Amino acid sequence: MEVRSATGDTWTQKAKKLHLQRKLDFMKAKMPDGALRYFIGLPDSRPGPPNAVEFVPRHGAKPTPVDGIRDDLERFMRMYPERRSRAFATDEELWECITSLQNRLSALPAVAARPDLGVDWSVGQGNWARVPWIAFLDARITDTTERGIYGVFLFREDMSGVYLTFNQGVTEPKETHGATSGLQLLRETATALRSQCGELERVGFRLDDGIDLRTEGTLGRDYEAATIAYKLYERDNLPDNEEIAADIEALLATYDRYIGAQISEQPPNRPIPPPALYTMQEALADLFLNQEDLEQLLILLRTKKNLVLQGPPGVGKTFIARRLAYLLMEHRDDARFRMVQFHQAYAYEDFIQGYRPSESGGFIRRDGLFFDFAKLAEAEPHKPYVFVIDEINRGNLSKILGELMLLIESDKRGEEYALPLAYSRPDERPFSVPPNLYILGLMNTADRSLAIVDYALRRRFAFQKLQPQFSNSKFRAYLETRGTDHDLINLIIDRMTALNDEIAADKLRLGWATR
Repeated sequence: MEVRSATGDTWTQKAKKLHLQRKLDFMKAKMPDGALRYFIGLPDSRPGPPNAVEFVPRHGAKPTPVDGIRDDLERFMRMYPERRSRAFATDEELWECITSLQNRLSALPAVAARPDLGVDWSVGQGNWARVPWIAFLDARITDTTERGIYGVFLFREDMSGVYLTFNQGVTEPKETHGATSGLQLLRETATALRSQCGELERVGFRLDDGIDLRTEGTLGRDYEAATIAYKLYERDNLPDNEEIAADIEALLATYDRYIGAQISEQPPNRPIPPPALYTMQEALADLFLNQEDLEQLLILLRTKKNLVLQGPPGVGKTFIARRLAYLLMEHRDDARFRMVQFHQAYAYEDFIQGYRPSESGGFIRRDGLFFDFAKLAEAEPHKPYVFVIDEINRGNLSKILGELMLLIESDKRGEEYALPLAYSRPDERPFSVPPNLYILGLMNTADRSLAIVDYALRRRFAFQKLQPQFSNSKFRAYLETRGTDHDLINLIIDRMTALNDEIAADKLRLGWATR
């Protein structure tokens, strides 16, 4: 049994309390075999029973504030994947580890000498963060990671390493300028500021767009776009404490120069031009449809919110879907457009949410493509978002969609009809599909090996057949503008029209779906 102190705590418990009070840097224990063991910060294992215990105070001659940073970084990266596989909650050991790291960073001379500088961290709010972080924030220009410039440790999602970065807040620019223009501004700012980061490049930082957080999450990709400078510490090859401290000092010196320039000379605002409007005439210029047909498709999508374009191969379903999305958005904004293709191996876990193997040998819950896209749409409720599902009838729709069979209905959108998902934790907010998210399905009617779309889905989607347009005057004009011989154009149109008429008349074997 472990030896207890006079207060009844074990020596390990007492060490933890003193460390959290920032009174203790490490505990030195003399073991029964005569060996001395040092437990840096918050020990992972119990030391006892020791013959004697000596607490080394924070203000003693040693250890220095540098000691333990490397160990805390490594311990966090090894601990976090397993914690993330559990329900989100305060985890004493994880919180002690990240608090220990925060305290050590705050005590570094380079940090302590800057009275306006604070150290903050996050592992998520309500859900575990894919990319947890520890940030250096200077109160003169920002008090949050949502805006401004700051230094930050960004952990890779797979915990294979951590980046020390000079970075920007992503939330406020995207909310102010929209997703596409906001990211454009962040990238332009990162490029402009790299000219001020020569000192960082000399100590091994990279000044390019090559940072890889190994994440599929939208926020992680935004972090990558906003990064000005970065240096990778591989988990299995972490540098020593002194090198990490020196890198932080170089980063903060660059940060000081940036803040000084901001305070002494306010830079002019760089207005971002609004994206050009996408008009009906622009869409019709690319399509063989007439305006009446295209307007009808747009009305169906706006009113039903779910539309399937069906037809044989080659009629332009994918081409039309993208331009229909641009018309709905009134802009060519690909940040509000997503496309996925269903197939027989596609599952609910890919589309909505599910558990996937993690690097640590366990399983981790990951959000699917539609879940992430729905959250983006929810953040901009006044802007249309369009999700396109190619080959929608190739997958097992009831299995893939799950709760969405209810939630995508046009009159079941929004939080009023929110439902818990199959893999939701008890403390999580139920999921809903926002009213500004529109779904376009594309169906190949020629593939008879596919399952017939059931009535439940047909009731939730509007369906529109697309026919070949060989007889359309726009098709003839398209060939003429490309220098095709007049006689050859007539031959193509006549023979393709005759062939399709023959196929349409064959009701038993081929029929209209193959035209």
